[in-house]
Amino acid sequence: MTPWDYLKQIQQKRQPKDFEYSKKVCSGWQLSFFLSHSFDYLPIVQKMNMVQFYVKDKQVYDYYYKMIPPGKSWLGLSKKKKDSKEKEEIEQIKLKYNVSKREARLIRIHKERIHAKDTKRKKL
Repeated sequence: MTPWDYLKQIQQKRQPKDFEYSKKVCSGWQLSFFLSHSFDYLPIVQKMNMVQFYVKDKQVYDYYYKMIPPGKSWLGLSKKKKDSKEKEEIEQIKLKYNVSKREARLIRIHKERIHAKDTKRKKL
């Protein structure tokens, strides 16, 4: 099972008869995190967040299973979008130093950190 299977069970109210919750697959904190991305579920998640770390993960799952209304819902999980400027810089570094994409990203990060330190020194 995956965390997405747990969310699907909560939303569709369908559990297999031999179902056993495993916090190793999806902790209570993860369930709260994923469900908080839906405005419809925010009041329910907010109530759980107050006691989240005082109850067991199985109880968190049971609470959401009982409180979330049945029906399919899209959880708008956002992904980080890379802007084209960042991609261009990485490509330029790859060509200039003849390195891999991963190494070019590391070089770019290193240059940003050096630049940040230099600007800090100039302000002092």
